Amino acid sequence: MTFDRTAGIDTPEGVRLDLTLAGVGSRVGAQLIDGLIKLAIWLVLFFSLGSRSEFGFTLVFVLYFLVALLVYELVFEALWAGRTPGKAAFGIRVVSSDGSPARFSAIVVRNLLRLVDILPIFYAVALVGVFATKRHQRLGDLAAGTIVIRERKGSDSSKSFGMGMQFDVPSGFDATTVSAHDVAIVRQFLGRVDDLDWATVTRLASRIAEPLRPKVFIPGGRLDDLDLLRAIVGFKAR
Repeated sequence: MTFDRTAGIDTPEGVRLDLTLAGVGSRVGAQLIDGLIKLAIWLVLFFSLGSRSEFGFTLVFVLYFLVALLVYELVFEALWAGRTPGKAAFGIRVVSSDGSPARFSAIVVRNLLRLVDILPIFYAVALVGVFATKRHQRLGDLAAGTIVIRERKGSDSSKSFGMGMQFDVPSGFDATTVSAHDVAIVRQFLGRVDDLDWATVTRLASRIAEPLRPKVFIPGGRLDDLDLLRAIVGFKAR
């Protein structure tokens, strides 16, 4: 049982997206996998430091506390687009409540409040929040403005079309007249591309690109909608 729900989100592009929220089952499963990894970390620390002296055992306890409750999730979620190994195994990740990638500050807040969510035992406070809120948010998510979603399984043609993929701006391409506001909208869209199915990507890219085409010079012919948007961002980043 996953108890997944769907959250409707209105994007800055004026389109309503439906994101599948991660339910209790997938989140508990992810915690179990991450817990096993943390246990392996504890064993390494204990046999390398803790078994030698009382001070070493105390040091291991402090280090493990920091790793297990703060460092582990914070580092993975910050560097791996809201995922930990457990979350990746269950196809879920942390994003901002508007569906965009979670900011580092939000990831810090949600993980600091893990110290409360874990109380009184076995994440009892977190489970209450996940069951009680419409978007399955624990206290850390509510404070940070984040949600945990299921990643969409798209076709091969829909993978890696977002900001993380290298794109060479055509020589002579000119997007000087595109406003900073328009570029911000394009960036927000491209930051969500890898979370969307291909049909939605195509529809949104067309809607965003249409009013921008008259504002850019494209040497040597037409770019498709998605490449046009990525070329605009690449041009502005120079």
